[in-house]
Amino acid sequence: MHLDPTKLKDWQIAEAAETNMRPLLDLVNEMELDTEAFIPVGHTLGRINALQAMSQIASRPQGKYVDV
Repeated sequence: MHLDPTKLKDWQIAEAAETNMRPLLDLVNEMELDTEAFIPVGHTLGRINALQAMSQIASRPQGKYVDV
């Protein structure tokens, strides 16, 4: 589904995107981060401890950390 911001309101985009959200722990595991670097904030939000994440991916030649 294409969520066109020129035709949909922001709340409609957010509501539609929620149906495709993956569990955050799945993403943490996919990034091969230690679960201690992950700080859950409710069921759908979370934070990554930047210092722990950076130290874990520093040895990966193509590893990049983007903070959003």
